[in-house]
Amino acid sequence: MERPGIQRWWRVAGGLFGLLIPGWMSAADGWVRHRLIEGSTFLEDCPICDRVSIPSPLRGSFDLRLEETNPLFTRHALRNIDWTTHDAGGGEVRIRGEGELEVGGEVAITQRLRLDVEVSLGGTNIARHFAQELGPVVRPWPNLAADVDAEERTLTQSFRIGLRSAPFRELWFVTANGFTPGIVRGTERGYRPAGDVLSLDGRVVRVNEELTERLGIMPAVPPLALGAFEVMPGGIPMFSLRETVFSETLGGLTPGHVLTGEGRIVGTVEALLKEFGSRPGSVPVPGVDALQVLEDGEVLFSTDADVTTEEGVLGHGDVLGSGGRVLHRFKELMSAFEPVAGQDLAGVGLDALHVWPHGEVWFSVNGGFESGKVGGIGPGDVLSNGGWIVYRNLELLGRFMPLEDLADFGLVGLFAVGDGPGSGRAVEMKVMRDGDVLRLGWSGEARVFQVESATALEGPYRVRSEVMLEREWTVPMTGEAGWYRVVGW
Repeated sequence: MERPGIQRWWRVAGGLFGLLIPGWMSAADGWVRHRLIEGSTFLEDCPICDRVSIPSPLRGSFDLRLEETNPLFTRHALRNIDWTTHDAGGGEVRIRGEGELEVGGEVAITQRLRLDVEVSLGGTNIARHFAQELGPVVRPWPNLAADVDAEERTLTQSFRIGLRSAPFRELWFVTANGFTPGIVRGTERGYRPAGDVLSLDGRVVRVNEELTERLGIMPAVPPLALGAFEVMPGGIPMFSLRETVFSETLGGLTPGHVLTGEGRIVGTVEALLKEFGSRPGSVPVPGVDALQVLEDGEVLFSTDADVTTEEGVLGHGDVLGSGGRVLHRFKELMSAFEPVAGQDLAGVGLDALHVWPHGEVWFSVNGGFESGKVGGIGPGDVLSNGGWIVYRNLELLGRFMPLEDLADFGLVGLFAVGDGPGSGRAVEMKVMRDGDVLRLGWSGEARVFQVESATALEGPYRVRSEVMLEREWTVPMTGEAGWYRVVGW
């Protein structure tokens, strides 16, 4: 990769700061962030003990990079492995290290995973080498799925890791029901109403009132429940509502309006359905139940009721495109889960949506059902149309530690920050001095942003901020010298 140019540099108290021009890949040197999802486990077993050993959920992340490719296979390196779980006594287990993945084959696609890690368990650090026998690829790329055993084992101790991962950095969501966090961070209020935008990492991305404050609703109303949520290019939140309200500036707003955090109407369900030849008045005007804006500008959506068109009925839960195409029928999305026969699925529609560039669909439903493949599924679980659970609803909220005794808080919005070669690029920055800090500001068509820094221009770069919608960040002018860049997705 060609060394990037420098927009400008200058000396400040405590360090040398540089700004990089647009065009440099965020995943430095091709590294892609993977996060562990549902199905990732750690098992500590005692072969000679008279006990039942139960795998514990394993979560965390690692970076993956393509190292070699030839006609027969590809070889990938793993680094920054940082996984955690708990042992039978509740103590933390931490796994850190690196590894290698080979994928390929002359006749059938197979894979082999090797890990060299340190397992911190019960106050002891144990070095272990894990290896997977050459076996079939069970989940389509870029998802990873592998089960590996530690080669070193004794009569009283053996380890197994079940790895299930997907390439993404952040997952934001909106719940259908409010909750009271058991942990309150910073100055955040206690109760979180339905309609706040939350992060899998346990932070509030946007308070509901911040989303709706520019809609001109007078007098000020309580938090408004959302029907769908998405982020537009430029870092602009986009959403629909679950109720009808009146705006002093926009008029009557219904669940069929698509709104932005800037206080604008950017679309209606009638406009989205126009290319399908929908019949006005044949049914009550439906609401928008899921939203996603693709890179080419097409809007993917679902409605909260069936719609009659010239070509037939569009079902509640079908994934539709604003250009008049049906991407997926809801029945197709559900088929891999093998719903148990005899259930009434008439009210089980789509409630949240994210379609990945490789074609996989992550979604949630607005009514629970029984799967013949994975058992009971709740309305707030994040599902893959590949037939596996990405996250259970209570795990999405796990870092908030809700005090309410609910099995499921529902899900009405889903936004994923995917990672991969070319998915993130450095954006141009402007700098303003404000006392003893520098204010980094930026613009551009990326949807979300993150600040990174390094002690040398060539890197490696480390994360300095959360993934955010904001377009400003402050850097103290004291401390070590460093190079800063802002990455946009």
